[in-house]
Amino acid sequence: MNQDQTPELKFKPVGSRPRGVGGWLAFFVIGQLVLRPLRTWNELNDPRNLVTPLFETNFPTTANIIGVERALIIGLTAFGIVVGLSLWKVRTPFSAKLTKIFLVVNPIIFLLSAVAFKFSDLPPKAQNEVMQHGLFETGVLTAVCLVWFLYFTKSERVRATYYDEGDSLVLR
Repeated sequence: MNQDQTPELKFKPVGSRPRGVGGWLAFFVIGQLVLRPLRTWNELNDPRNLVTPLFETNFPTTANIIGVERALIIGLTAFGIVVGLSLWKVRTPFSAKLTKIFLVVNPIIFLLSAVAFKFSDLPPKAQNEVMQHGLFETGVLTAVCLVWFLYFTKSERVRATYYDEGDSLVLR
């Protein structure tokens, strides 16, 4: 054995990089295909989140904002399902790029949704509470999306599964 070679390098099998939908990648895919839709379904059907006719009469602008917010949440969930299916079934760089777009769009939509309540017809105190809650959720979501974005940028598994050796992992 050459002095420059370590036993670790000598016995490492060729092509041993993680490949395929497994590990953290599988966790992300399951999250988009199963966990997020279940969470969305639960949120949208929670009686505390329903807009009643009385609420709609008293706060019509806020009711409209909530309606748009619900539509956006459903749209983002559908986008997440498309991303999950793409990662699971389509083994091309497009799948990883679509995922990165999804991870950038999510916090932007949540931020816009939180800021929209500034234009609601809620009393100022309630308006501030709703906005603070929305901004906190946006901060948490941004951190989570950033971690996943870095995973899809740096992961050996993602590189081996979705990219050819010569392709870059940057968002193009």
